Amino acid sequence: MYRYNLTLACLLILSTPVDALAQPTPSESAESDVEEPANPEDAELSESESDDLPEALQDPNVESIVITTERREQNLQDVAAVAKVATGDQLRAMGTNQFTDLSNAFPQLNIGNREGNVEVFIRGIGDDNNTELSEPRSAILMDGVYIARPRGLGSFFFDIDRVELNVGPQGTIRGRNATGGSLNIVSTRPRLGEYEAYIDLGYGRFNQREVQAALNVPMGDNLAFRVASYYLSNDAKIENVGVLDVEEARATEDIAFRASLRWDPLDNLSINVIGDFMDSTGTGYGGLDYFPYYQTQFGETDESLSLNSGIQDLSDPWRNVSQGSEARQNQQIWGIRGEATLDLGPVSIQYLSSFRSVDFFLNTPGRDAYFPGFQANAGDNGINFNGQQSLNQDTADFFDTFGRTQFDQVFESIVQELRVFSDQEHRLRWTAGMFFFRETGFSYFNTSADRGFTFAGVEFAFPDVERQSIAGFADATFDITDRLRLTAGIRVTSEELSRSGFGATYLFGDLGQHRFGSRGFEWMGRDRTVTLADVNIDTAAGQAELFRSGIRRYGTSDTIDGLIQGQLDAGNEGAFFSNIVPNVASRTDSYVNWRARLEFDITDDNLVYTSATTGTNSGGFNDAVPTDAGVLAPEFDPESVLVFELGSKNKFRLGRYQSVINIAAFYYIYEDQQFTVLAPAVAGDLLEGDTEDQQGGSVSLRQNVGDSVIVGADIDYTQNLPWYFRFRANVQFLHTEFTSANQLLVDSRYNFPNGEADTITFDPTGNRLPKASDVSGSLTLSKLFNTDLGVFEANVAIGFRTDYFLTIFNGDGTLPVISAENYPELDEDGLTALQNSVRDNAGSSDDRVDGYV
Repeated sequence: MYRYNLTLACLLILSTPVDALAQPTPSESAESDVEEPANPEDAELSESESDDLPEALQDPNVESIVITTERREQNLQDVAAVAKVATGDQLRAMGTNQFTDLSNAFPQLNIGNREGNVEVFIRGIGDDNNTELSEPRSAILMDGVYIARPRGLGSFFFDIDRVELNVGPQGTIRGRNATGGSLNIVSTRPRLGEYEAYIDLGYGRFNQREVQAALNVPMGDNLAFRVASYYLSNDAKIENVGVLDVEEARATEDIAFRASLRWDPLDNLSINVIGDFMDSTGTGYGGLDYFPYYQTQFGETDESLSLNSGIQDLSDPWRNVSQGSEARQNQQIWGIRGEATLDLGPVSIQYLSSFRSVDFFLNTPGRDAYFPGFQANAGDNGINFNGQQSLNQDTADFFDTFGRTQFDQVFESIVQELRVFSDQEHRLRWTAGMFFFRETGFSYFNTSADRGFTFAGVEFAFPDVERQSIAGFADATFDITDRLRLTAGIRVTSEELSRSGFGATYLFGDLGQHRFGSRGFEWMGRDRTVTLADVNIDTAAGQAELFRSGIRRYGTSDTIDGLIQGQLDAGNEGAFFSNIVPNVASRTDSYVNWRARLEFDITDDNLVYTSATTGTNSGGFNDAVPTDAGVLAPEFDPESVLVFELGSKNKFRLGRYQSVINIAAFYYIYEDQQFTVLAPAVAGDLLEGDTEDQQGGSVSLRQNVGDSVIVGADIDYTQNLPWYFRFRANVQFLHTEFTSANQLLVDSRYNFPNGEADTITFDPTGNRLPKASDVSGSLTLSKLFNTDLGVFEANVAIGFRTDYFLTIFNGDGTLPVISAENYPELDEDGLTALQNSVRDNAGSSDDRVDGYV
């Protein structure tokens, strides 16, 4: 089944002009050699009457938008870089009401939402690791202030003045971790001397209800206040077809507020303060498990998939059989940010300050895929389950299973930035400043395995997480001549990351089948007080105490505590072999980024430029693992990118109608690119054949996988047409490729190896980067209608994107060949086990997302 959205948008312009909507004025038409005016409206208006036209129809400039991507106000056509901007009115006219829909407005973007965390990829550069050990590769800013943890950002996407996208590394002027670029969301500021109010209402599928409202109140000549609010509610988007009364994932109820104050106490002093708050509840963003479609669970089914089939071959993948506990998400985010700018004439001083708190909890239960023959195959052995249906014992046990995964995190961050910059009219325009960022918090990750035997669950408890960044920067543009300019910038950064806590995999033998995590169960999570310093994990009693101290209360059907106590009473030390590892690590990185650019005005309307820019993302460390050298937290080094760009921006006329065409070609050289992969749990290099001491399994690690290149072009074309029509095309062509690998990787899609013998290796060389389409773009045709009620704008917009991959594996459904010839070290049983592992995980063999329009 294909899911779709259809949006029809109409914008009413009453008093506020739409900057980029332009046609020649009637007075210009009179000077034209064309005998008949191109617009019927022109024929009915004299030159004097044209002054009464709304400003949207008088503006002769096709691009008059001001943008601040270079940290100063510039006309979009004067920015010698690939920069994009869309006003709030334009976004609404295009039907872009959600943050993730910005991919339709800016084809350079690929935006996803994982468990409420926004993931932004620009030209294939981004990050999908949402733990405390990783950060975005494309910087996100709210009102110019860096947002380190963009969780829940979609619910703050309301009452927007404009969105600015700067493509390419921004390491010199836009802060940390901006190798892909920066995305600045600018909220509508309070307007002095103007009353304003509006309300937007929306209703959609899944009983979606949406309300957005704002009120602007002036308080004197130099003070204004603005408050805006947002509400979104929708039912679950996944259907539960099991017998349990459980709401499935993707039900949402969000409410958010923003209050802004603008005060201009002096002619040369402006102060802005913005506070926001968001509360989000619902069932989270859990996905679906398709692996059972490749297996025989509950007997033969009416619908199954062969090993080389994909999800798209299912009749309806949005139906799910719910188990055990209900998915639940609670998220509260609030912050306050301020900006003060003092204009001293030749020099101005700006101070930015921000505090932000992110409080996030997510419970994701066990889940299973839907089978059309499910009810028939359930059987009827007289067991009444949940008062709803008679089921056989295996099926009743399947439903009465409460395995779950939980995240429990709180992070608080502050940003301080002091910047001094020169007047824009000087021949030398410069900016210099200091940037400080600090984040503290705690992070807990827990799993519980209900109806297990040996494995009880996992707990990662990190009560002390801290990250800090200090940077100094300087950037300047010098007018060599009236038409030739040189820009140079530098940024020196020091980054620190530290974390303390422990990771535990709880393993208890000789218990038989246990119940753990059933109805009513709760982990201690953020309230845990017992640490490794309080117990002796080398003893059975110490392991049991650590496990029990992490539990607030057991579930109503849990038996594991009594079974553990029975082994303790019997003195069975051998039944306790949990893997408990202290995690205490820190890392410091220092690096320098720079940029250089030369630009030349061929004419007042034709600009060419060339630039070289660098970007860096700091290194870090992973969860600790036991090795022969002791417990170590494997580290990864910084990744860096060097980007060359050649571009041209042009404004001209076709007949009487204005045109804009901007073209840029770019070449990225990426070194030591970081990705999260499965790797041997101890030191060793598969590429070099070092397999000694690799027995010990594998862990999920962030590594410097290798090098890559990105080559492409960006084309932005806008054309005014007769009768107040306008056409715009924004298209990106992209080629991404891994050029070399630092080492062979473990193909974690199919197996978790115990040693080199049964390891399926993978070399990413030649593969594409994740989430990078070869071609992406948008086409928009708009028309203005002048009426007695005002000026209406109608838009028809088409977005398109060719296929892309979600991971570095570039899975196309092809499975690895497992044979005695390829794995001579394996005996018959080992070969069969590896073949079964591949078959059981065949659903991971295809991570390609089809192109779409």
